[in-house]
Amino acid sequence: MAKLKKRIEEWTEDAKVPDVQFTTFKDWNEVGDWYAALERPRRDGSVMFSTPTIQLLKDKVEKMDQVKSFYAFLARDFRYVSLSFGQGRFQPHPAGEVLTNRYGDCKDKSLLLATFLEGIGVKADLVLCSSFQKVDPEIPSPAQFDHLMLRASLSDEVLWLDPTIPLMPFQALAPSLRGSRALVVRPGGKSAIETIPQEPPFETRQLIDIKGSLTEDGTLSGVASVQLRTDEEVRIRNIFRNAPPETRNRMIGSSLEIPGEILDVKAMEVDDLTIPLELKITFKAKKYWESGKSPSSELEPPLPKLDFHRYCKDEGRDEKEYPGGPLLQVQDLTITLPKGCKVTPPLPVQVQRDYGSYGSSSAFDKGVLRLHRELKFQGGQLKTGQSDNWDAFHRAVKGDLAQKVRMEWDAAQAGPSAGAVASGKDAETLANEAGEAIVKSNYPLALTLLRAAVEKDPKHRHAWNNLGRAHAGLGQYKEAEIAYKRAISLNPFNEFAYNNLGITLVALGRLEEADSAFRKQIEVNPLDEYAHFNLGKLLLRTKKDNAALEALERANQITPNDSQRVLALGEALLRNGQQEKAKGLFEGLAEKSNGPSNWNNIAYTLCEHGGDLDYAQKLAESALQSNSARMKTGRLASNPMAQAFATQRMAATLDTLGWIHHRQGDQEKALRYVEAAYFLSPSPEVALHLGTLFELRKERTKAIAAYAGALLPSALPPDPDQEDPREEIRKRVLSLSGSSSAADAAIQQSTKLDVQRRTILLHIKQGKTVFGQAFIALGPGNRVLEVHLNDDLGEKLPGLVGAIERAPFPPLLSEGLPVDRVVISALVSGTEKSGQVILTLMNAPASIAPGTLSMPAPASNPTKKTVPKK
Repeated sequence: MAKLKKRIEEWTEDAKVPDVQFTTFKDWNEVGDWYAALERPRRDGSVMFSTPTIQLLKDKVEKMDQVKSFYAFLARDFRYVSLSFGQGRFQPHPAGEVLTNRYGDCKDKSLLLATFLEGIGVKADLVLCSSFQKVDPEIPSPAQFDHLMLRASLSDEVLWLDPTIPLMPFQALAPSLRGSRALVVRPGGKSAIETIPQEPPFETRQLIDIKGSLTEDGTLSGVASVQLRTDEEVRIRNIFRNAPPETRNRMIGSSLEIPGEILDVKAMEVDDLTIPLELKITFKAKKYWESGKSPSSELEPPLPKLDFHRYCKDEGRDEKEYPGGPLLQVQDLTITLPKGCKVTPPLPVQVQRDYGSYGSSSAFDKGVLRLHRELKFQGGQLKTGQSDNWDAFHRAVKGDLAQKVRMEWDAAQAGPSAGAVASGKDAETLANEAGEAIVKSNYPLALTLLRAAVEKDPKHRHAWNNLGRAHAGLGQYKEAEIAYKRAISLNPFNEFAYNNLGITLVALGRLEEADSAFRKQIEVNPLDEYAHFNLGKLLLRTKKDNAALEALERANQITPNDSQRVLALGEALLRNGQQEKAKGLFEGLAEKSNGPSNWNNIAYTLCEHGGDLDYAQKLAESALQSNSARMKTGRLASNPMAQAFATQRMAATLDTLGWIHHRQGDQEKALRYVEAAYFLSPSPEVALHLGTLFELRKERTKAIAAYAGALLPSALPPDPDQEDPREEIRKRVLSLSGSSSAADAAIQQSTKLDVQRRTILLHIKQGKTVFGQAFIALGPGNRVLEVHLNDDLGEKLPGLVGAIERAPFPPLLSEGLPVDRVVISALVSGTEKSGQVILTLMNAPASIAPGTLSMPAPASNPTKKTVPKK
C-alpha cells in the first residue's frame, strides 16, 4: 500500500509538468532579457515625488522601515484586479498609473514596489514564478509562469516579497510558492532560475489563552486572547477588515475553533503587517457540557486542535521530504468550574527531540482547572533514519490531545437538575411548553423542559417521544434513539415513536434497523401515512425498487395528491420500468399544481430516472419562463428577499435543463445551463453536475474546481434520507488530484480565495462606519438594472447606488440563456478608518477559471425530506 501511495504521489508531481513543451528562447538569461524589456520602461521614478510616497517615507530613517512601509501600502491599500490577455498577461502597467488607480494584478503591484525600492537605493528584481505548475529548468519559456513577485537585496539580506494578496504579512509567501523554482529577472545582469525559500524568515506561531467559566447548566463563556503569525492570519485580517460584525465574528470563531457563539472580536493593529495579529474574542457556548444526573462525565477542553497534521509523516516517504519552518504553538486554558464539581486532570506529557518538543501539564485547585500545551519545531528537515522516531513523537502528541477531563460531583450534590430550571411546573405543563418550543424549532429550550418533565414523571405518555425529537433537532441522533426506545418501552403501541426512531436510524446510517422500525410503525397503525412514505423512500435509497413501489403506492392511497408522495411514487414507477404510468401521474400533478417548483421537480425526476426527456424539457422550460416572468413584473422595493429566493429557484431549473440537455447529448448547451446554475447557487448537486461535464470535456482543473466548491465547511448538509452527493464528489476530487494531500490543497485553496472572490471594492468616498444589506438586479452583460438598499444606507452614503451600478460584477448569466434578470443580495460594509466601502456578494460567486474554486450557496434542486410524525 505504501509503494502504491508513493507511486500515485510521484504521478501527481509529474502531472504538474506538461507532457509537451516548446520554446524559441535559447536559455533563461534570454527569457530574462525579454521580460526586462517589457517591465523596465514601466518603472516610472517620478512616483517617488508623489504625495503618497512622501507620506510613506515620513519619519522613516532606516531603509528596512522604508521597505516595510512601501510593502504595507501595496498589500493593504491596493485592490487586486487581473486583466490577463494579450501582452498584458506579461507586461505590467506603468508604475505611476498603478499608483493613481490604486489597483492592479501581481505584475502591477510588484513593479510599483520595485520602483519604490529602487527610489531609495534598494536593488529590486522581479521574479517570474508559478503557483500551480512545476517549473522545468530545461525549458526556458515564460509560458511556465503565472505569477510575479519581487526579490530585493538590502545589505547582506535577501527579501522575497509578494504584495499581491491583501494584508499578507511582510516577507510571507503563499504556500503554493514556497520551495518552488522561479526566474529572477536581472536587467543588465544574468537572469537565472533560483529556488524560493521553503521556510518563512520568521517563526510561525499561534498563541491562545482562554479564560472562562462553566456553569451548572453546561454554559461555557469566556475570553480568548489569540496571537497569530500563520497562513490563516491573512484570511482573518481580511475578514476583520471587510466583513460585517455578524459575519466576521462567526467566520473568525470557526477558523480558530472557538466554541459557541462569538459575541465580540477585537483586533489590535489589523493593518500593521510587520507584527503578528492579536485578537480578543468573547464567546458563549450554551450546552457545551451536559452532565445530566450522572455522578461523573467527561469534558472536552475547549481548545483548537494543534496544527500538527502538516508535519505528520506518511508511511513510505523519505524523511527529507518533510521540511518545516520554525513553529511555536502555545495553548493555555483556565476555567472556573461549577461548585461541587471535582476534576481529575489529564496526565502530563513531555516529549523532547532534536527537531522539536511537545509538553502538556494541567492542575485543578479551588474549583479552577488550568491546562497548558506547547508544541515547538526548530525548522529544517528530519535527519535520515528518523522515521520511527518521528512516528513515536506523533503518536505521543495525538494521544495527549485525545485525553479528556474527567468530572465528578460531590456525594452531597448529584449534579445540575433540569427540574431546577423549571421548578413549580408539573410534567404536563412542561411537556406542553416543550411541544410549542419544538414547533418553533427552539430545540435547546425543548430539551431543558422535557428533561424536567421526565424527571417529574418518568412515565409521561408523550415526553420521551418529544425528547427524542428535541435531540434529533439538535443533531444528537444517538440520544434521540435512546429517548425513542424509552418511549416504546413505556408504550409498545406508541403512535409516533417507531416512525421517529426509523428516521433517527436512517440519520445514523443503520438502514436495516430503520426498515424494521418503519414496518413496526405500520404494524401499530396500518394506515400511518408517514411510515409508508418513509419506508418507501428508504427502499428507494437501498435500491429495492419493487418493494419501494408497493410502499409508496400505499402512501399515495392514504394521502392522495400530496406532491412529495406523488414525486416519490413517480420515481419508483420509473425505476420499475413503468414510464408511461409515471408520466401520467406527473401530468396530473403538473396540471393541478400549476407551480414552477413542482414542474421543475417533476422534470428533474424524469431526467434522472429515465423518463420522457422531451416532456421533462417542456416542464422545465415552463418553470423557467414562469419564474422569469415573475422576476420581470416585480420591483425590488416591494419584496427584494422574495426576488432573491426566486433567483435561487431559477438556478435550480437552469441546472435541471442543463442536465436534460446532457442526457439528450447536447453537451455544449448542458454546460452553459449548468454553469449558470453554479454561478447563482453552487450546491453539492450542481457541483457534481458541473464537474461531470468538465470531466467529459477532459478539463481536469475546472472539474476539480467545481467539485471542491461543494466540500467547503459552509456547504449545506444533505438530508439524512438522501445519499450524500459529497461522498461521490470526494472520490472524484481524489481521483483527479492523485493524492489526498493534493485534494485537500484544492479544497483549502477554495476556502482561502472565497472572500477575495466575492468582495468588490466600491469607488465611493465615506467618512463613517456603515453596515447594511443591498439587493441588486442584474441583466445580461452584468448590467445593473435596479438597486434596493436596506438599513438607511442611501441616506448614509448618497452616492452608493451609483457606485454599485459601476461595480465590476462577475458574469452571472452567459449569452443564449432564456433569463434576462436575476437578483442577488450583498452586504455593504465600510469603516471610518479605512475610508473604503466593500460590497460582499452573498449568493453569487465569481465565474470559474482554471485554478479557481467557488463557494457553495443555498441548495439548488429541492430535496425530498423524510417526514417525522408530530
